Amino acid sequence: MSDSLSSPSDSDQTSMDLSAVNPDILEAIFLRFSKKDLVKCAETCHLWKKIINTRAFWIAKEDYEGENYIRSLVGSGKPILANNFACLSIKKPFERGLLVHENPKGLNEVTKHVDPRWVFENGDETCSKYFNITIKELGLSPKIMDNYRPPIVFSEWVVNRSDCGCLYRSSIQLFNENRQRIAWERQEISFNKWQHQLWQKIEIAMQSYPPGARSIRVLSSGRDLENWQGHYGPKMAGGQLMIKMDETPLPAQSLVLGDDQNEPLE
Repeated sequence: MSDSLSSPSDSDQTSMDLSAVNPDILEAIFLRFSKKDLVKCAETCHLWKKIINTRAFWIAKEDYEGENYIRSLVGSGKPILANNFACLSIKKPFERGLLVHENPKGLNEVTKHVDPRWVFENGDETCSKYFNITIKELGLSPKIMDNYRPPIVFSEWVVNRSDCGCLYRSSIQLFNENRQRIAWERQEISFNKWQHQLWQKIEIAMQSYPPGARSIRVLSSGRDLENWQGHYGPKMAGGQLMIKMDETPLPAQSLVLGDDQNEPLE
């Protein structure tokens, strides 16, 4: 009868009982998990949830990965309108550009196959570009949008051709869950022929808007004023959409929306 050695099963080799592990050791282990895996781990038991769903843990997690987003929000001294620090760290909804991760400005090396939306100049007919953004996908809950109404700011750099007058328009529009427009702000600037060429930063800020905002549309358009063929309209660059962290008071009364003359172009 031959001797045989029994070996533990694969499940015995790979499984580990962490129910009695010191919380400090658990935290050290969790720091090495991906952020999305941590969200799942928080639902495992009360202890894990207590460790993971804290501001201190997510600051430590970002320190471990060389990030400082939540630490910068805390250091700003402004109220942090959300307490879901996992969502804040993953989505980063506040105080950053929301349109693209890399927005060409002529200051850095040219990126191959860059987002074509940022190569934009206008001709004799009105040319426009727009972006539709669902607020929930940014990591902001309806409660935050309805109770705090954080400022929504769009900015863009615009310049004219010196030999042709032109017109630039931009707007921010807010829509409810039924895609009904509930608020908007609009900005317009015109350039005269032979006007000195100088890049100007155009900015629109939405504040104290009605509750119910669930999506954002940003629209920019321009055309030349001479009806010349070719690209004689305004040039646009450095477009940026940002949700600020400033806490804004609730409106004292229902807001009166702009009249037809101030209504943004579709």
